[in-house]
Amino acid sequence: MTWRVGGVLLFGAALALSGCARSGEVTGVVKHKGQPLTAGTIVFYDEGNHTWTSDIKDGAYRLPSVPTGKAKVVVLTPQPISLPGGPKVITVTLNPRYADPEKSGLAYDIHSRQQTIDIDLTD
Repeated sequence: MTWRVGGVLLFGAALALSGCARSGEVTGVVKHKGQPLTAGTIVFYDEGNHTWTSDIKDGAYRLPSVPTGKAKVVVLTPQPISLPGGPKVITVTLNPRYADPEKSGLAYDIHSRQQTIDIDLTD
């Protein structure tokens, strides 16, 4: 009998916890001075400082499951690497503050539905 009660309590606790862990899909376009970033990475930090990451390609990004609540965001761009005889690599150098979740100024409320967050980095 105690095993059944314990199992029911454990099942109920699992259901309660799964209901608290809601998430939403986030998509958008990242621009720098009005132009889409050709390449980069966007990182969302939840309130527990866990990260969700997506590549940025031609400005677009998609994160299928970000926990609901407040999120801080950083945007990173690749460092240019040129090899002798290779093609010239063109990248955008962003203000270093965009790489720091405490200084980027990018913070959003994530909801349990699909939402679009477009970002235009102005400096």
